[in-house]
Amino acid sequence: MSPRAKDTVANNATTFDISDHTADMACRWLTAQCDDHAIDNQVAFQITVCLAEAINNILQHSGLDNNPIHLQCSLDSQQIIIDISHTAARYQTSSHTSIDLLKESGRGSEIMRLWTDQIHYRHLDGVNHLRLLRHYKR
Repeated sequence: MSPRAKDTVANNATTFDISDHTADMACRWLTAQCDDHAIDNQVAFQITVCLAEAINNILQHSGLDNNPIHLQCSLDSQQIIIDISHTAARYQTSSHTSIDLLKESGRGSEIMRLWTDQIHYRHLDGVNHLRLLRHYKR
């Protein structure tokens, strides 16, 4: 783990802060969490892609400067919950109902909707909070 990342465990939740502003380290961190909890490879792949899409959306659309992105992952025998928070500009939620497969971008939100069971966004006290929840069976 690089010196720019911090990984801590508390109350069955693992947190991770990234300050190098790439989705790669976060995806490696989540993949390790899924491996540690013997999560099915397909579920692990899908939730990791969702995390990458969320982080890429933050980086491309929020104007995040040098502030870190805070991640928290909680896993139990039935679900994965990923909480993402940052202090960049407020996220403008989209009402897209379909995707254009020929466009180079714009598919991330739809992928997240397809591969998670719940997405919840809120902006509170200057902090953006995005929660991705995925149910699974072992």
